[in-house]
Amino acid sequence: MPPLPNREAPPYEGPGPHLVIIGEDWSPEWDLQTAGITQYSLPEEWRAYDEEGHEWDVSSGGLYVCLTDLRQRGDTPIGTCEWEGAGASDVYPATYTFEVSEARSGRELAAFDLDSDLDADLSCPPSVLVHPGGSGPDLAQGVSDEALAAELGPFVRAEAVGRGT
Repeated sequence: MPPLPNREAPPYEGPGPHLVIIGEDWSPEWDLQTAGITQYSLPEEWRAYDEEGHEWDVSSGGLYVCLTDLRQRGDTPIGTCEWEGAGASDVYPATYTFEVSEARSGRELAAFDLDSDLDADLSCPPSVLVHPGGSGPDLAQGVSDEALAAELGPFVRAEAVGRGT
């Protein structure tokens, strides 16, 4: 994700849609690995993403959405992911914390939690890094694109009032 504040970004004001740049502020302190929160987690019309150049369009993304925390919710796995030659990983219920910020100023607009809601199979990343002789990492049950969009919709569609940024 581009750094905040981003003076190239449009101000968060006027009618929506306000385009989104999304990513995660991964921490080695997280006990779980995710399948990832990416531009494809958003409805296409909300993405500030250049498909041809395969990069964020920092001049059109008025909102930054960042996964800032991930917490395991319970000790019982909901399923398992398996990889040929890499063993298996348990998938655990999780709570995801997201922050929504105005890209131009870096001002935080909101933070919210989402509880995981996908099946174990849909929570499996395409690959994992496993050290020789080791097992796969514990995985976070994923959050559906629909649940994320429901939380972000009010910010994307808002008639935003700028603060002179």
